[in-house]
Amino acid sequence: MKDRTMELKDVVTVRRQQRSALETYAWEVFDQAAIARLIDKATAEGRQQVRVLQDVPVNLSETEAAKALVLRLAQLGYRAIWESAGQREVIGKRETGRVARYSELIIAWDGEVI
Repeated sequence: MKDRTMELKDVVTVRRQQRSALETYAWEVFDQAAIARLIDKATAEGRQQVRVLQDVPVNLSETEAAKALVLRLAQLGYRAIWESAGQREVIGKRETGRVARYSELIIAWDGEVI
């Protein structure tokens, strides 16, 4: 039998939970040690940029983790580019037919060496 005692939460609580989840996920995606490994791998392949891929199609560009990474990248001379991306929306195991749009980070080091 299903639990029917769960109540809906107010929108302020839901927004707080959503923001907390975004921040937690962003710290995973923008882990600076992992980003350093991505850059090392890309440079070893001769590339001049790397896209930071996300498994979850949510906009992380305004999170504290993203801001901290972008600031550090700028200090080191990299360019941070937020590019529109999309993933097919899947809820549970079912594809909805909708494409979820979000911004994905590209880190570039092309151009002149200073």
